[in-house]
Amino acid sequence: MTTSDTPHTGSTSNANTLKIREIYCGIIWFLFLSAIFCFNFIIVYFNLFDYIIINNTSSILSLLIFILFPVILLFSPFFISLVWKKPLSKSVSISVIIVVLYFIVILGLNVYLIIYFQTFTKNKWAQFPDNRFLMIENLESQYTLTGMSKEEVLSLLGEPGILGRKTTKELEYFIKSKSSLEYEVYIVAFQDNIATKHWRETHD
Repeated sequence: MTTSDTPHTGSTSNANTLKIREIYCGIIWFLFLSAIFCFNFIIVYFNLFDYIIINNTSSILSLLIFILFPVILLFSPFFISLVWKKPLSKSVSISVIIVVLYFIVILGLNVYLIIYFQTFTKNKWAQFPDNRFLMIENLESQYTLTGMSKEEVLSLLGEPGILGRKTTKELEYFIKSKSSLEYEVYIVAFQDNIATKHWRETHD
């Protein structure tokens, strides 16, 4: 009787150990990924990294990419475990691959957009003001602004727009939001209607 009880006790102990391991695995996954996505959200919210995707997608799409989808990924091991009846440890392994692919796609798309907007064209400058800061270097390599007349600069860069400024001595163009309280502008200064210098400046 005692001999027959031994395997049963051992299998119960193994099952309990497995359950405890699964619970710890789920907790570690949840805490680790929560920390990653919270850090990512802080970077996006405070504009600490140039997420060009946000500048070129609707607010709804940005919400899906940076909020909703990460939440789905956060709970993905539990979904996989319930739907496909897999152990949580295996579900976590699958979810890790999905998360890695998510970040590869996001970073790859962001890098592609950065490279795309680093080339200045009049159409890009007019249509995508939030990405103008990427075009400045190429703009200045293509065109020698110093010595241009104000009419020539206006023909190239257009009117300054809502966040810009136009006076007899300066044209000021919005080029980047640095935070919810600060933004960066590109200023071209004139003397006797001829551009004499140009620079970037931060405004509150």
